[in-house]
Amino acid sequence: STQSTWGSKGSPMEGDPKLQLKTLSGPFATRWSVPFTVSKKGNQDVVLRCPRQPERRCVFRVQVAQKGSVTHIILSRPEYTLLKVFNYTFEGVMMREKGMPLWDETKRFTDTPFYWTDGQKGRKMELMVPQNVDKAKSLMLDFDADVDKTFALPSRSGPLSVKIDLSSNSIAVIITDPRYVLHGIKEPDPETEEDHGSTASMRLVTSFGLSMVGKVDGRIQELAYIIAQDIGVDLGLDSGEWMVKVAVERFQIDNQLSRPIFPVVLSVMPVQADADAGQEAKPAIDLLLSTQNLSADILQFQMLGFLLQHCVVTMEDTWLMAMVDFAFNILPADKRDVEEMLTLPPTDVKEFVDHSQLMYFDMIALQPISINLSFVSEQNYAGSTNPFIVFINTVGMAIKNIEEAPLRFSSLIMQHPFDTVNGLMWDVIWHYVKAGLVEWYKVLGSMQFLGNPVALFSEVGAGVWSFFYEPAKGATQSPQELGKGMAKGTAKLLKGSVTGLANSASSITAAAGKGIASLTFDEDYIKQRRRQQRERPKNVGEGALKGMEALGRGVAGGLSGIVTKPMEGMREQGAKGLATGVGKGLVGLFVKPTAGMLDLASNTTQGLKLAAQYFDKGTARLPFRYPRVVLSGVLSPYDASHARSNALLLTLRKKYEQDKYITCIRPESQIVTILSNIRIVAIDQTQMSKVWGSRYSKIESVKQVGPTIMVSFKKKAKSGMVFTTKVLDRTVDCTSHVEASGVLDIIKTQCPSVTIHQWDFTDTSTKSMVVTFENQRFFPLIGWGKKMLPSDRWAWSDENGRGNIPKESFNLPKGCEWTSEWYLEGSDEGWTYSSDFPAKYHERPTPLDFVRRRKWVREYRVRQEEVAEALKTMVKSPMVGHHQPDSEVKNQFETWENNRYYPFKKWSNKLMPTDRHSWSDKEGKTRGRQELFHPPEGHVWASAWHVDKSIECDPEGWQYAVDFSATFYGSCKQGSLVRRRRWLREYKKVDV
Repeated sequence: STQSTWGSKGSPMEGDPKLQLKTLSGPFATRWSVPFTVSKKGNQDVVLRCPRQPERRCVFRVQVAQKGSVTHIILSRPEYTLLKVFNYTFEGVMMREKGMPLWDETKRFTDTPFYWTDGQKGRKMELMVPQNVDKAKSLMLDFDADVDKTFALPSRSGPLSVKIDLSSNSIAVIITDPRYVLHGIKEPDPETEEDHGSTASMRLVTSFGLSMVGKVDGRIQELAYIIAQDIGVDLGLDSGEWMVKVAVERFQIDNQLSRPIFPVVLSVMPVQADADAGQEAKPAIDLLLSTQNLSADILQFQMLGFLLQHCVVTMEDTWLMAMVDFAFNILPADKRDVEEMLTLPPTDVKEFVDHSQLMYFDMIALQPISINLSFVSEQNYAGSTNPFIVFINTVGMAIKNIEEAPLRFSSLIMQHPFDTVNGLMWDVIWHYVKAGLVEWYKVLGSMQFLGNPVALFSEVGAGVWSFFYEPAKGATQSPQELGKGMAKGTAKLLKGSVTGLANSASSITAAAGKGIASLTFDEDYIKQRRRQQRERPKNVGEGALKGMEALGRGVAGGLSGIVTKPMEGMREQGAKGLATGVGKGLVGLFVKPTAGMLDLASNTTQGLKLAAQYFDKGTARLPFRYPRVVLSGVLSPYDASHARSNALLLTLRKKYEQDKYITCIRPESQIVTILSNIRIVAIDQTQMSKVWGSRYSKIESVKQVGPTIMVSFKKKAKSGMVFTTKVLDRTVDCTSHVEASGVLDIIKTQCPSVTIHQWDFTDTSTKSMVVTFENQRFFPLIGWGKKMLPSDRWAWSDENGRGNIPKESFNLPKGCEWTSEWYLEGSDEGWTYSSDFPAKYHERPTPLDFVRRRKWVREYRVRQEEVAEALKTMVKSPMVGHHQPDSEVKNQFETWENNRYYPFKKWSNKLMPTDRHSWSDKEGKTRGRQELFHPPEGHVWASAWHVDKSIECDPEGWQYAVDFSATFYGSCKQGSLVRRRRWLREYKKVDV
């Protein structure tokens, strides 16, 4: 408060006195303001600007009051503005006072205060959209003459509507877009302070999916799929304050590698409503943010709240290493220097100054977080050069397996925090780091080799608590509820005890079995055992069966290793290898059966645990979708049909694991036909069973009749020691000639020697046509065009987006003639619109549609003379749609000759006592000496015994392997100790 006297010697100044303001010192020192009069009573806003940074300003509210002969001038910061611009459009708008050089900007969907530099001049405001700065397309508003009038402001997307609402000393400039309507806009009321604000609301519901694709073992493969389902975003604007609420119903991260141990890495599920327990439905993730002032130098927020429901995290080292390698390879080559990453920043204090945005919150409330963590470590990545993988591998070797470690992080409540963005982030991070250090003992207590004591006490404790709580709860209601409570409590006690004890027994035996198996130093045995352990049992019966198989493999491997291991060592390293092999064989004789017995106990108890959890709600966590298929190393949009068919192929039978998927036919039908690089197979999707199938090497001929393909292949039937080979015919119904031709090309590529007969015609009584789809995408400033994004389909393709098939690529089939020109199917121009190509299409375009397509059709027919000639050819063909006559069936006997390698004796037909017979069937289960075979009654020999050299073998017909139970190869490799070859003899029926 300062007293001043006008003029000199205390005499009043003549005329209308005026004052100027400026700040004298500090970081916001300003120049003198425009003079303002003190004779006018009321409120005035005075703007002070910084000379070095004119865009920075300070505003004072000047109130002039007269009390007697004394004039009181009161300076204060304005609590509300006399003029505010409300921008309800998707465009940013620039504004300035007429004649002033500096522009202010009001961003989209915000309200911005505006201050006059000199209130004595005529009040005129100039508005302009930023894109029109160089075009001088502005709008001048006169606040003395343009009240309650609507004007058009030019913009790139169309004219914007501008209106001035003037009441007393309160002014509102409202900018809207005539194309859109906001719900609940409330124009300001000049009577109260809140009336200088506005109210608006908006809700958006969507879903989000992110696919992460990288290289695994040199092959492009999908690594992870992140899905956030049913995201609800609520936006609210009330008196200039924004409120944002985000709710995610489901959040999940899937492991997309083939045959994973844990198909779901992270799962956050919503809480379902339970009327009995008084539980309301809650989303998986809930975020609330409300603002106070976003236009000041300090961002002010009222509330930040975050809620995350119970999380289940299950990871395996294979997936984790793939993701670490993926993240490391994303970095530029010059940023991968580990020494540079680990180097501390310079010690200069100036380098540590935090220049990030200042924020103030009334309250930050982060709710408690509950996580169940499981981790499985199986591989050894000692040879990796990635430093992060080496670190994780070292930690994994120490931690090994963790099963359902219950981690609980307390809530974080911060009242009136005021700090930079980085400072607030470090406060949150440090809170969870300290909470994690407290919870570390649970990770140690959940290790598999300790028997997971944390889960044991948790399960048994929960059962004991329910045993007393449920009856007590029922007793407070009625005698009937008391009986139900006793039954429920007893059941939970039994389930908790069985689950906890079985889990501990399974963990201890599994860890012991893994440790004992590693003592064999037999890499082949360890890899085979690890591959078997990846498939976990689903019930007690399956667990016992898998355990018996593991025990059998352990006993057989221990007995055979006494002989095979010394021989392998002898062949690889001579006398030194012989001594090493003798040691491995003797150790394996005792260790492998012991590991098998532990695997039997582990699988059985694990099946018992799963059986006890069978009726638990929410136990099963399934992947959101099937893994993406990358065909021919080219990344393309996700195709659910290909993904489902590939999953069917890999999970149906173990021997299909090595197949590389190529394509499928009619994936939407019950029977889907799948083509891989090895075979063609038809699968019943409802029964999850194979209908028919054949390797390409077994196919004798393929015939195409229009869109139908008939495959003739050899099928071997066995009755005792008698093998009968028949030729079967199976039909594949393709959707079009184009697809049928593609299937023939695949078969030709995989089996060049196959005989193919092709007739390009269909029945003339049916409608024959060729179809292609024209695709276009919308680009801003360009409009609709044939230019597509790199991840889009071709401009001309089939209905599913596969292939590049423009109209000129269609050739008229042989013997056919066109019956029409190309025409569009549908109304008007035939376009159907969508937001993206895999989405649904509709006929009328909307502002959110960015792609469109239309269907082109051209009809043709078969000439009558060609049909007659083709039918004659089909009648002469013996294998179209039926089996060969019995007199033409090729019958044969089959037997296998087996040898073993001995030092100094080389190959011999004298085998070990644990081996198969020297002459046996392929599986080695029955004897098969040649003199035991005789042609059936009514048949005679059609050939002599001869070696089958059509299979993969050496020039003499031999196949080689490490042991008879291992995989055989067509050449003798280092370490091969056994070999076999196939002998055949045909017989035929005697014609009477």
